[in-house]
Amino acid sequence: PWDQTISSYLSLNFPKEKMKVYTEIGWNDNRLHFADFFSQPDHAMATIIGFRKYGLGNDYPNILMGAEWANLMVSFSSRYRATPPWYERSLYEHSSYKGRRWGAHSGADSDELYIYAGYLSDKLMFIPAINYERHGIGSN
Repeated sequence: PWDQTISSYLSLNFPKEKMKVYTEIGWNDNRLHFADFFSQPDHAMATIIGFRKYGLGNDYPNILMGAEWANLMVSFSSRYRATPPWYERSLYEHSSYKGRRWGAHSGADSDELYIYAGYLSDKLMFIPAINYERHGIGSN
């Protein structure tokens, strides 16, 4: 069997600013044709967007900060068309490897905001974070 997932990503690195901005978008279901894609672009779609910044100028080179938003919500179009869950793919052993999940830990039909800031050096790492998750957004 062939996999029907389409995924693409974009990563922008800004070496002078010591910053990285990234995004990824994927669809977990095939499209019949381009009209299908344009009429229901959110069908079986997942996205992630984030940034990471190292240092605050020359005065604070060991400061690290970043944020990330992952979106695995069941789409609005799922009310009219069946949408396959992201974690039920037997080809990928249901997003696991040797019993360990490798997908987003918030699970299917969820979104997650992750914000972090801290200190990072060769000898010490201290990075507290705030993680806000919503589960069962469209299915409850």
